[in-house]
Amino acid sequence: MKNKIILIALLLPLLSFSALSDADYNVSYEIDSLRNLTIQTTIFLSSSDLVFLRENDSLYKGEFSVSVTMLRKDKSPIKSFFSDSLLYFNNYQRTKEDSVINIFLNFPSDSMMEFISIELSDKNSSNKFNAVVESNAPKISKNGSYILSANFLNENDYFANDSIKLAVKSIITDTAEYAINFIVQNSEKKVIFKQKFKKSATEEDTIAFFKDLYGGMYKVTLELIRNNKKLSSLYKEFSVKFSFINSEKEFSDLLSALSFIGKWNEIEKIRKAENTEREILWNDFWFKQQYHPEISSNVSYEEFLERYNYANKNFSGFKKGFLTDFGRIYIMYGKPDEIERHLFDNDSKPFEIWYYWSFGYEFLFVDERGYGDYTLNNYMEQLK
Repeated sequence: MKNKIILIALLLPLLSFSALSDADYNVSYEIDSLRNLTIQTTIFLSSSDLVFLRENDSLYKGEFSVSVTMLRKDKSPIKSFFSDSLLYFNNYQRTKEDSVINIFLNFPSDSMMEFISIELSDKNSSNKFNAVVESNAPKISKNGSYILSANFLNENDYFANDSIKLAVKSIITDTAEYAINFIVQNSEKKVIFKQKFKKSATEEDTIAFFKDLYGGMYKVTLELIRNNKKLSSLYKEFSVKFSFINSEKEFSDLLSALSFIGKWNEIEKIRKAENTEREILWNDFWFKQQYHPEISSNVSYEEFLERYNYANKNFSGFKKGFLTDFGRIYIMYGKPDEIERHLFDNDSKPFEIWYYWSFGYEFLFVDERGYGDYTLNNYMEQLK
């Protein structure tokens, strides 16, 4: 399957950064009336992350390709699906404007599939984006009972103390007794809640779940059970928004990250506050930050949260992303203007240089032990 797509569209704003590492994706599944399973893959990228070539005085062309490959358990390929795309702009300035491009690929699933590999390549440069994700495709039988769908009865975004309700629709082909396993995992794949619910006699069941949660992404797995045997499964994801009152550990982490850009006495004032006063002091800090940025640095609340979340998503490993040297510099200064990577030089350890042209900084990170744990080598030197 190969589709040629010409994209000249009204596009949404996104932050600028010259690397495809900021690309993102979403994988979902659809079951038709014949119980055929289709994989729906959407890839998101910014046009400003592409390299454009000048065609003539008034035309610039970007070109990229997407491949999605189904993989077995041993990561060997089953089948790949491709999409080649062109993007035209009529002046150079527009190539630097941040714009979101959505690429859609739909294809039939395979029973041997365990993982999905996604690759995005800029044809005018060596820039690539790669991701390998667990398929988590719903398991259905061709003849027996199975879970058809699961939908949240309210929003997919919750606060820590919200009740989460799902409407679970099942196709039942006999009169046996069934149950539904309800399993919740956090972003680290740790099971934080598991309960078995007796299946009602109706087609649709409502399942409610209540538990104090940290902010972040969660996965709900639903399993249809008969005689202690799993017949079918389906998963859904939801997000929990940060709560000032309920998330003690997360609040502490946020304040630690804020200390990279804020004054110590301001941070300690918030840290020592009672739970009920936290949000007031937090909002006061950002109000003063908006109108008196000399209090810390000229970073908005939205920008700080974006930097914090990006660091945790992209730099976590031996420790949380915001605690790494990558994360600390990213929270302090934002996205680098340019990154120079040296991963396989024979005469040196792996290292990266982050360039911030507007600040006049060049930060050197070195993987001293070869485990992907990069440390900052020249911080004080840059600030002289």
